[in-house]
Amino acid sequence: MTNTVVGLLDQRAGAEEAVDDLVAEGFDQNHIRIVANDQAFAAQGQTGQEKESGFHSLMVKLGFLEERRQQLGWPPEDVGYYAEGVRRGGVVVTVDVANPEEVDRAVEILEEHGAVDIQERAQQWMRSGWNGPGTGTATATAGAPGGYVREGGGTRIPVVEEELKVGKRAVEQGGVRVYSRVSETPVSETVSLREEHVNIERHPVDRPLAPGETGAFKESVVELTEMAEEAVIAKQAQVVEEVVVSKGVTERTETVHDTVRRTQVEVENLPPGPATGQTKPKPKS
Repeated sequence: MTNTVVGLLDQRAGAEEAVDDLVAEGFDQNHIRIVANDQAFAAQGQTGQEKESGFHSLMVKLGFLEERRQQLGWPPEDVGYYAEGVRRGGVVVTVDVANPEEVDRAVEILEEHGAVDIQERAQQWMRSGWNGPGTGTATATAGAPGGYVREGGGTRIPVVEEELKVGKRAVEQGGVRVYSRVSETPVSETVSLREEHVNIERHPVDRPLAPGETGAFKESVVELTEMAEEAVIAKQAQVVEEVVVSKGVTERTETVHDTVRRTQVEVENLPPGPATGQTKPKPKS
């Protein structure tokens, strides 16, 4: 039996991108339809009908979906919800899938491009004053995703539960930058320096030449060198301190707090009662 996946998207561009991805995934474009408020057309590029307005004209455009609803046993208000979504500017995308294994992939593609939760959206409209599809007042149900799947006479409602996964990543928390610069400091030292000076003194003398001074009439030269000390500066580098830069590692335990979601499905048995003009659907979650 052929399954039909239906999604309501708020943006026309998102719907067209969803169709492109569906075709790229191998879905038959002849089995994909788009219904918008300005025109209804097949995904393969057929021209649409002339512009129509009003709820009933939208129901005409969604006539093929009504046929599928009757064949697969969908709740009667579903087509009306989609029609109202199209009337408000949304776009309906439907995909007929012959292979049940491809149903989930079609749903994923529609949801990736923004398929809304049609039941939740209908609730929002009703809270704003909308009376439901048709002339009667309908009560919205909740729980099926925007691209939910009807198979045969039943509805597949996934129960989804989130898992909390905590990982680790390294982040910078500051650090230390060590600079090595050269500075100069004036210093002074006191040193005693010795200097030599040659003194010449003349003394008047009146005595005879001594025998040992017979060579006095020979020419001679006497030299005396004056010596002086001067300050000599020498510097030697001396290691007076060492700065060691290293990293230490400590570990700490942190508790991460968050919330995870899980869908719950509740089934309520309704008592039989007289038929009325309203539809009273079962609650879903």
